[in-house]
Amino acid sequence: MQVQYTKDINNESILNIIRRFCNYIDPRLTEHGSHVSYIVFQMLRETGRFTKEELRNICFVAQLHDVGAYKTEEISRMLQFETKDVWDHSFYGYLFIRYFSPLKDFAPAVLLHHLNWDFLEKQSNLDSLMKDLGQLIHIADRIDVLMSLQNCSWKETLSLLKRDQGTVYATHIIELAEKLDFKNSIEEEWKADSQFNQFLTGIPLSGEAITDYLKMLVFYYRFQKPLYRNPHHHYHKHQL
Repeated sequence: MQVQYTKDINNESILNIIRRFCNYIDPRLTEHGSHVSYIVFQMLRETGRFTKEELRNICFVAQLHDVGAYKTEEISRMLQFETKDVWDHSFYGYLFIRYFSPLKDFAPAVLLHHLNWDFLEKQSNLDSLMKDLGQLIHIADRIDVLMSLQNCSWKETLSLLKRDQGTVYATHIIELAEKLDFKNSIEEEWKADSQFNQFLTGIPLSGEAITDYLKMLVFYYRFQKPLYRNPHHHYHKHQL
């Protein structure tokens, strides 16, 4: 039965299903997640630290890093929860990724993705990889908020990030960001880079993995609170 239901579904289909489903719930966080995933990919693609499968999964986690926001009222105050009220959605996101997704090994990165580096660095009980991935998502998240919501240029954005390196952000992750150069908006860069989508969809998923992702979307629907959803409302950037 599993083969019958998944044989015509490939990576691109799964990715598009995830994005369409998230977009139905709230398009703002779908766009933000896609941007963060793209920025993380750009920071990691030349490091050689991860296999292609691992990098794809990290990008998928980055796409879903704010899934917990659907469980909180802060979804209607996106800029505020992305700068002040960060713990609830990080915690809910961790629970969702850990228990309801095929990406459970990366769940700690979602939990840690808004914690300052000067705190994380001292936590000897935390896995060093999860610390780094949390910081990667954190910095990519900041880049998108600064450029897409606060209309900062790439030069201004990088300057703001470097101001807080060693305290809020890990210096070795900031160094990865310094190698980037976003001449246009993140949305324009993301849409123009065909290699990113080709990478995400070019590594085959097993039938079992595809089934697990489809199950994840069912849990996703049950996980979020309908009270804060209005799929018929069209949001504009000035409302975020």
